[in-house]
Amino acid sequence: IKHTLFLVSGVSSFIIFYMGLVNFLTSVEQSTGMILLFFSVFVAAGTLLGTVYISKSITKPIEKLAERMTDFSKTNKNVK
Repeated sequence: IKHTLFLVSGVSSFIIFYMGLVNFLTSVEQSTGMILLFFSVFVAAGTLLGTVYISKSITKPIEKLAERMTDFSKTNKNVK
């Protein structure tokens, strides 16, 4: 799950940044292009940071549960 979220957010962030860069390079007014470039960098960085936070909050409880189940199965292996 974690790797899929990072892949999707990485691609999304790259697309957002690329769109801002293209707008910057093709903009008639330099100030408008600069604003769009800064905005796209800000949104792309926010997307990446948000994905890191969300992926940790989703996968951490699942990892804890898997660890507890493994510990439980080790301690109760010989009990019938």
